[in-house]
Amino acid sequence: MPRDSVLGYQRVIDAINADIKAGRLASGDQLPTAAVLGKQHDVGVTMVRHAINLLIDRGVLHGQQGKGVYVAARPEKEGTT
Repeated sequence: MPRDSVLGYQRVIDAINADIKAGRLASGDQLPTAAVLGKQHDVGVTMVRHAINLLIDRGVLHGQQGKGVYVAARPEKEGTT
């Protein structure tokens, strides 16, 4: 799908999810600032914040006021230790 046809915030969501899936971001890792993510994905800070808020609502990320946004802990799959 051409880059321009995907909404800016969705590009950010897809990139963060891909980084988590590939192991480039792990539970507890801090994300770059909204300004840095915006530059990386060629979108505005408002779009980045929207993407982050959606991922927080989905339990993928969690924010700490004044400290940043982090990858949320993933529950372990049943049957594994």
